[in-house]
Amino acid sequence: MPRIEGLELRLAYREKAFSPERGLGGNAESGEGVAKDNFVFVYTDQKGRPEDLDPRLDGPLNGEQLLYGPYEGDDVMTLTISDLPAKVRGAEELDIEGAAVQKADLEVGSLYAVARSSGVTYTMETNSASGREEEEWLGILAKISKGEKN
Repeated sequence: MPRIEGLELRLAYREKAFSPERGLGGNAESGEGVAKDNFVFVYTDQKGRPEDLDPRLDGPLNGEQLLYGPYEGDDVMTLTISDLPAKVRGAEELDIEGAAVQKADLEVGSLYAVARSSGVTYTMETNSASGREEEEWLGILAKISKGEKN
């Protein structure tokens, strides 16, 4: 789990990706069309008490595998880690501290950025309510993608 100074982990889960061998009986040996699971980390600036999950739901988070939390708090940043490559249509290509980063502003006040390093894709989503500047967020993503501490 990437640690980020000034933020607390509120929730972590494994997002089970669709894959033909699970969903349609596809051929897992060929590797064609096989999607990997993603790991999602949701951060907050003020972590509260543990939230109760309704045991009647089909598993926590609608069938995803809960790894940590959830705790009360407003979502400030979401980080997704995946083996699958990602390309953001219309993104600006940047070099941030030696890391290749794609940055897109999907909505006013939001930031969506992707970095890929050593076969791993790191996707960050934040909003203007976070209290941090865009440059700071991009620097955090660059450090995470290079395996450096924040």
